[in-house]
Amino acid sequence: MPKIYSSGSYRSSSLNFKEILNKLSEDQQKRIERLIQIDPVLSILQYIKVYFWIAIAIAIGVYSWHPLVVVAVIVFIAGRQHSLYILNHDASHNLLFKTSSQNKWVATVFSNLVMFHHPEAWSFVQWKRIHIRHHLYLFTDQDPNYVGRQNKGDTIAVHRPLKLIWLCMRSGITSSFQFFIGRQDYADSRVTTKVNKGAYNHLSCLFRYFKDDPQMQIESIVRLTFIVFAGVILSVFQWWIPFLVFWIVPMYTIYPMILMFMDLTEHRWADTSANMENNTRSVRTGVLAKLIVGALPRGFHREHHFCPRVAVTKLPELSMILCQEDVLSDPISIKDLFKELA
Repeated sequence: MPKIYSSGSYRSSSLNFKEILNKLSEDQQKRIERLIQIDPVLSILQYIKVYFWIAIAIAIGVYSWHPLVVVAVIVFIAGRQHSLYILNHDASHNLLFKTSSQNKWVATVFSNLVMFHHPEAWSFVQWKRIHIRHHLYLFTDQDPNYVGRQNKGDTIAVHRPLKLIWLCMRSGITSSFQFFIGRQDYADSRVTTKVNKGAYNHLSCLFRYFKDDPQMQIESIVRLTFIVFAGVILSVFQWWIPFLVFWIVPMYTIYPMILMFMDLTEHRWADTSANMENNTRSVRTGVLAKLIVGALPRGFHREHHFCPRVAVTKLPELSMILCQEDVLSDPISIKDLFKELA
């Protein structure tokens, strides 16, 4: 059995990773220390790679306009939108660049603004504040993710495969309505305070004046300016149809399904034990899943909680080290994931 090093009575997901490192060999410690190092060049290349494939896919779709090609392009682009979401997540941990401001503004421009106020990318500031709480207070009433799943009944029982598929499909069907009627959580800058669940109507957040929150107000002004600028560019070059078909459609259909699937499976929400080997999964993906869901290995979520200082692109190597050292069990496949759910 793997050796799961406990963090004591404190239910934080950021375990004492220094303690774990001290139990590893010197060579493995050095390998992990290298993984922790921030690589700005690699981060830039990741963004370039994602946008390159988005551009290629849109070009193929516009050139063909065959219904089957259009559907394939929509599914593929949704996976790349998910990749932008993952890079945004890494930026919230300051893993892409060496300064907090660089992480914030690169992610804001290239992961958030381009999603045009999508419910899952309406604010980098809010994403970071809420996500920090998730790591600090995992599976407690201070964890906004856990509370959200609790409110939806996802912590009561494990969803069987058919129920999981239905929930993902329903998310894709109803996502466009969430733009108008959805509610947004709000968190202030103090991590000791609870998140105000469903504080604002989503659409109104686009025009809301955040009087007592300068960070949010600056971000709001930048967002509105970007949307106006993007609208002008789309009008001048007459790109509205490709934009709507190949960017907005995947954003409000397939992309929410991917997010729902990951949100429901990366943790075992019905298991409230402090043992991270039990309450958090590590899932490896095959070629088909990488084409649909995105090439970045978000599935190594357990390793991410063990060491949030390692960027997503390096999580598979971290997983291999921890499994070799018998700290964690091997990641499961998607096939095994569905077997477990069944």
